[in-house]
Amino acid sequence: MKMQKTDSMRCATALRCLPVRTRAMALARGVAHFFHALRGVAFLALTSLLIGTQATAAELCIWKSGNYGEVAVTTEGACRVEDKRAWGTYLWLGDFNAWEACTFNFSVPVKNLSIRTYVLNCGDFGCEKMAVSVNGNHYPFTAAEVTTPISDLSATEFRALAPVKIDADGNLEGAELATSFGHGASAWALVSRTSVSSVTLSHEPLYGQPNGSDNLVCFSVANLPVPPLALKKEASAAPWVVGQPASYTLTLTNSSGTATTSEMVVTDNVPSSLTIGTLPPGCDRVGQKVGCLVPAGLTSSMSFVIPVTPLPSAVPSVTNTATVSRGGDPTCNDTGACTSTVTTPVAPTAPPVITSTKTVSASPLVVGAPNQFYAVLVTVANGTPISGLTVSDVTPVYTSFVASQEDTTPATLTACMKHTPANASPAPAVACAAAQAPGGTGPLDWKFTGQLAPGGSGSVRFRVTVN
Repeated sequence: MKMQKTDSMRCATALRCLPVRTRAMALARGVAHFFHALRGVAFLALTSLLIGTQATAAELCIWKSGNYGEVAVTTEGACRVEDKRAWGTYLWLGDFNAWEACTFNFSVPVKNLSIRTYVLNCGDFGCEKMAVSVNGNHYPFTAAEVTTPISDLSATEFRALAPVKIDADGNLEGAELATSFGHGASAWALVSRTSVSSVTLSHEPLYGQPNGSDNLVCFSVANLPVPPLALKKEASAAPWVVGQPASYTLTLTNSSGTATTSEMVVTDNVPSSLTIGTLPPGCDRVGQKVGCLVPAGLTSSMSFVIPVTPLPSAVPSVTNTATVSRGGDPTCNDTGACTSTVTTPVAPTAPPVITSTKTVSASPLVVGAPNQFYAVLVTVANGTPISGLTVSDVTPVYTSFVASQEDTTPATLTACMKHTPANASPAPAVACAAAQAPGGTGPLDWKFTGQLAPGGSGSVRFRVTVN
């Protein structure tokens, strides 16, 4: 069925308008996901309406079918694409020039229904809009029902900071900020109906190839369990030292055994005086802001280890605070037990302690005996890795040079060049593995490129003949 722009209201209620999937569209979605990943972070909203009881009525925001308190939700249509971030999960509707719709059916009518849509775009590359139907009929939003842009973490981290446009049919049309780079518009649209049995979100491309939007359906749910949550942040052994790896451990605990009813987001704004290492599964970052997603259903505890390395600006100490939001605990609103702060002392980088140990193949050496040698072992005890390592020695009295080589060295010490009595300075250095003519006395040196890390060691040796 070929769609016309005038079909938007019918398409919001007729899932027959959904496009047929093709491999080309799947490829386009993969490309869109690449750019979509740049959009930032979001979280699942769960706002308490009644506090202090074992069960509470709350606004629950969902993106898929499931059982939510007393409400069972089923879906039909293009409802399978989840945009799962470390900051929350969303229903992604829309593809390059694709028309998609998803219907949410409620087992019992719900109240206070609202739609949250993010990254609804309209620019030179393409334009898109969102049409909504309620109980099978197109729902035209009024300006009084729409808050745009949304002032929440999702909109901020998605950079969906433009206000949507409400078209003549009451649909939400995308927009872009002309003054700064962003990712479209966001809107929180309230449905002024006291009883809703179904809602359909229909995403329509107006022209070009828009990237689609992230969406949540929100409504009031009674009798949700209230699992008490607590967050604890711990630092690895102190003091930390500039340049040496350290870590934070974030542990979220549900002390009741009652499963959490929604996703939780642990957020850690890591100070700029720390560099962030490779994050564990379930975590992501935008700049210095780290987010870790804890799935719904937590009954005990879950931990994340965030690797960091102090910079010189971290001296003499660094303070860091982590927070957790949602999960069904109405008091878990980034304060109290859902916030944890730790201050860690940081010491400057200790200078490396370099030691050298010289050994001999036999004692005493024997006049004229072959294969007699001296070996020099260099070890770095602490501090930071050293580079430009040079080992120097001299042939002992009553001996003559025979050969020299590098001995056991780590892979981090790369090329080795040497001077010996056979090519005394200012003659050019030669590779340490090069064979040379025996004879002569005087200085020897071995120069390495690469680094020798704290705790590492390397050795060289040279053979002599006793005169």
